[in-house]
Amino acid sequence: MSDRTERKTTFVVQVSDGKNDSLQGRLTWVDRNITRPFQSTTELVHLIDSLREELEQQDEKA
Repeated sequence: MSDRTERKTTFVVQVSDGKNDSLQGRLTWVDRNITRPFQSTTELVHLIDSLREELEQQDEKA
């Protein structure tokens, strides 16, 4: 079990297309007003994970 405090954050996923059985659109990190496009469901998951890691790194510096 981790000693760190879990922080909640909000993402908005805007799906603009669903070609080739995969989602395409934009991800907005509401708390930071950051928007990034994604071209596949896999890319969306990686994008969320990388933004989450960024948040954790900033918490460690604080």
